[in-house]
Amino acid sequence: MVFGYYTVGVERYSSTQVAHLFQIAPHEYVEKAVKLGHFMYIPFFPIEKMWVLNKGGERFKIKYEVAQQLERQFGALRAPWYAFAGLILVGVLYVGYSISGSIAQNKWTSQRQTEAQNLLAQRMVWVNEPTAHDYYTLKRNYEPFVVKVNSFTRDSIEFLVPDPIRTLNFNEKKDYLIAYLNEPDSAAVRKKLAKVDIEKYFASEADWNTATNDVDHSIWGRLAGENTKFETVERFHADSVARWVDNNRQAVDVKAAFSQYLANINNIGATLPLLDTASTTFFKRMLETAVTDDIDQMKAFVDKSSAPLVTLKLMLYTQYVYLDGSRLKPGQHLSAQTLEDYMFMLKLVEQGLWTIATDTDLAPSLPIQDITFVGEDKAVLRVSKYSNILKEPNNIPFDVVFHKEVGAWKINVPSTFHYTNLQIQLATQPGTGTMNKQAYKKMVIDEVNQFLGGESKDGKKREVALEWLL
Repeated sequence: MVFGYYTVGVERYSSTQVAHLFQIAPHEYVEKAVKLGHFMYIPFFPIEKMWVLNKGGERFKIKYEVAQQLERQFGALRAPWYAFAGLILVGVLYVGYSISGSIAQNKWTSQRQTEAQNLLAQRMVWVNEPTAHDYYTLKRNYEPFVVKVNSFTRDSIEFLVPDPIRTLNFNEKKDYLIAYLNEPDSAAVRKKLAKVDIEKYFASEADWNTATNDVDHSIWGRLAGENTKFETVERFHADSVARWVDNNRQAVDVKAAFSQYLANINNIGATLPLLDTASTTFFKRMLETAVTDDIDQMKAFVDKSSAPLVTLKLMLYTQYVYLDGSRLKPGQHLSAQTLEDYMFMLKLVEQGLWTIATDTDLAPSLPIQDITFVGEDKAVLRVSKYSNILKEPNNIPFDVVFHKEVGAWKINVPSTFHYTNLQIQLATQPGTGTMNKQAYKKMVIDEVNQFLGGESKDGKKREVALEWLL
């Protein structure tokens, strides 16, 4: 029982002690008793004080008149201290919690003040001894932007401020803004602040107990208008800044190469010069493997690819459509014209970003969220596009790889197959997909068979071999 009450004896008197008042059996005795309200048997407060007769462990309340005589003889009934044990415990816990909270709060406050003072000391080094590689992050109307230390004197710092202000987008790296500020042709204005004002502002942030009415809190607003607040200050190595500047310039070239590819995505003649060597090699090896007509070799090529179910579809169309009646033989040299004709056929299959026949204006629908450079000759673009094979529209984020070859950025088409591959994964995901991978494979085979739809040039009916289903 969690809540309730019970009775305890406080003082006990034998039959001989009360014989002059009334007679009780030798094994019986009289008690001062108290009824206690409890929580999990911890007494919280007394409910009633009374005189009782204890007979073999059972208590019986004594009549009022007799109880008055017992009280006159043996003293008034009083509740013992432990009758309030629960309330005392709550009080002790509350005081302990308050003390512990106060200690923790004081410790937290002291720690934060120490951190603030250390931060102030670091900032003061940068204010008093600035370099051309110091960058201050400000926020105007809650949107961050970056300014650069341009020059300085003993008493002031001159900042380079983007004009117009270029805010840092949610998915954008700060490196881009820093690179922009360091571009020779970047649009920027120069604005100067007194070191003493900057120091007062930083000091007011570090000291929580000093009134700051004399501090000019609008100091950062002088750089970029009202509602501008300071956020952070950082110092970068010159080599890092130089690398960001170079990446920024390279990013412009990569974006231009991507836009050019998208603009010509359905034109085989204009597309081929924009492909990297790895793309051409991929298509060439797939054709060379299909020419063997060895299903085991073709399966191995499909399985080793980064997007097997996408490659499966391309391989089946290669084997049963392009090579139907072809004079190509295993080991035969593939001319440039043969490869161009072959890749033109593959564009009709519409996988990844090899072709998007339904789009008339593709470039605006592929926003670039990020560009990461891996070494000097590889760039990875993070892009997104709504699905083109799912029943329900889904925004599909995926990576597109570019390689720099002979000074030009070129697209790696197999990397774009992940756009289709991710949609296949959604369609075949256990529990939420509309089919499993085997069912998707059968659907692709049925599609190819339907495309064939009749006899080949040698008069025999062509259809996908059963081995592809296994």
